[in-house]
Amino acid sequence: MSRKEKQIESWIDTHTIPAGNCENGSMGKFYSGQKKMRLYLTLVFLMLLFFPATLGSIMEDVDDSFHPPAGIMTEAILPVMQEGYRGPASAANGSVVSPEPEETPLSCTIYTITATTTRGGIIKPEGVTQVREGMSICFSIIPDSGYYCQGVFVDGIPKGVITEYLFSHVSSDHAIHAIFAPEERYTLTPVPSMGGSIAPFATRMVHAGDSVTFTITADDCYTITDIRIDYSINLGPQESPFVYTFEKVQRSHYIQPVFTRRTPCITATARTGGSIMPPGTTTVPCGWSQSYHITPVSGYYIDTVLVDTVPVGAVSSYTFFNVTMDHTIHALFTRENPGPDFYLVLAPGWNCISIPKRITAGSDTLQNLFSTLESDGHSIYTYDATGQNWLIPPATKQVLPLEAYWVFTAKAENIPIQFIRDSPGSVTLLMPGWNMIGYTGTEPEETRLFFASIPDAWEVLVGYDAGIQAYTEPVIRGGTGPNSDTRLLYPGSGYWLLCNRITPFPSPF
Repeated sequence: MSRKEKQIESWIDTHTIPAGNCENGSMGKFYSGQKKMRLYLTLVFLMLLFFPATLGSIMEDVDDSFHPPAGIMTEAILPVMQEGYRGPASAANGSVVSPEPEETPLSCTIYTITATTTRGGIIKPEGVTQVREGMSICFSIIPDSGYYCQGVFVDGIPKGVITEYLFSHVSSDHAIHAIFAPEERYTLTPVPSMGGSIAPFATRMVHAGDSVTFTITADDCYTITDIRIDYSINLGPQESPFVYTFEKVQRSHYIQPVFTRRTPCITATARTGGSIMPPGTTTVPCGWSQSYHITPVSGYYIDTVLVDTVPVGAVSSYTFFNVTMDHTIHALFTRENPGPDFYLVLAPGWNCISIPKRITAGSDTLQNLFSTLESDGHSIYTYDATGQNWLIPPATKQVLPLEAYWVFTAKAENIPIQFIRDSPGSVTLLMPGWNMIGYTGTEPEETRLFFASIPDAWEVLVGYDAGIQAYTEPVIRGGTGPNSDTRLLYPGSGYWLLCNRITPFPSPF
């Protein structure tokens, strides 16, 4: 072999990847052979250009034991043929520099990833999968029909309930394990009843842990008297509509509403001077109508009729139509008298007074009522509940029902009063704290009945006994004995009333 040929052979050896880079050396030989073949081809082109005479002897000296793996010729020659020959590069000294291919060899290390599951689903890819070092691979977790995934473990570490998992840049063996379980399903059965509805009304299949809400609604003339859960739990009467939720279901359930037809009652009462028929409490089939007749006795006339505490006028009959709830009807009568309708009785000293009904025009001011009193220079007072202070009203102030005044007289007086026929109702606004209020009635009445329209807004009532010039025992809401709220209120009297909130208080006069 000539000196030039030996130089070329030596150059090839120094630019070849040595065998044995992988454990068995096969991959190293492959890349070594591949690289050497590419270098030989490069030299062939160089020799054809510059040393055609020596080409034959060089090819004879190639090691006959070197046989590149299949595909080497194609991989080595095609790039050269496709890219074309561009000629040798020249160094600064004019020598030819052979290009050295840039090749990153693939790793020959193989790792395994083992996928296992319980019954009820699969992991894809299944079983044992071989993965070359540095590669990534994704596994899918797929439950069978009727099953769900309870959890996934990777190398023994829980990853929760997932549908896929990516092993990225694998550098060691791994294991992935999925646990499947049968889907637990339970039955929720609504049981219908006459008199109302339950929604949803059909039996439902639900998964374990689900929550389901039912709405129960009573029909007109019916009430919800009970809700039965699983025939063992009774929730008792409920307002319609009623909502019940089975939270995080873990077993089958039944729910059944119980409806009862409502039996409304109408309570009829009458004050002195007449009657109402039928009297007392009458039970009316739901949806039916009920009529009442009001009749005054001799010497009286119908003053007004109150239906559910609302005045409807001086009517002699009244009919409740399509009765679906409880009602009240109350008849008021007034004595027929050509003289005054009422006498306001004043005792010597201070008096806390009020008027039961509206007074006829021309005699309804403070000046009209009390101009003849011997007041000894005392003013008339009232009380401002909003500002919680005393006021001296002007003499021209109109006196109205539900108002109360403090009046001083040096001697006893009986002041005649004539009422307006069909007196319109009055409303006063009660404030938190103490209020002065008048009693609107021509007959005594229990305190609790007078304040029935505001049963929980008042707390204490205190009257004033002008005969002894002292306050009376207080009346306490719900009280007993001397403080009982059944004590009577009297026409013409004014009272102190303690309230717990702002509330309007209506009066029929």
